[in-house]
Amino acid sequence: MINEEMARIIDEIGKYFPEAFINLNFELVLEFGSNTYFSLIDIKTKQDIERKMLSYVSRRCCGRVGVCRQNPMLRSLNSVLGTDFDEEQIELIYKYLGNGRNDALCVEFIKSGYDLKLIEEYKKRKTEG
Repeated sequence: MINEEMARIIDEIGKYFPEAFINLNFELVLEFGSNTYFSLIDIKTKQDIERKMLSYVSRRCCGRVGVCRQNPMLRSLNSVLGTDFDEEQIELIYKYLGNGRNDALCVEFIKSGYDLKLIEEYKKRKTEG
């Protein structure tokens, strides 16, 4: 079960994702039509939610989806996280953090206050190495 703080955060997310609901599998479905969701089973902290949002919502925010959905989803993600990522930045985030690709880097990114330099440095190490 989720604690009171997590329930409050999930309720806040619902303000920016009006279609959001929790299904029988204990997944937070943010947008049913695009199948944008993540599991709540292992959520214990605000950071866990932020990590899941970056990992599983970033794809729907970048250029891989239709423009009609792209901007509203990015605005909603930015509102939830208190960020101002643009399309280029969210592409970078998706490429290196999307789909749970690098949870350790994602946690470091969140702890840094969403400092994109961390991902840029990681990208540089990956391309040089």
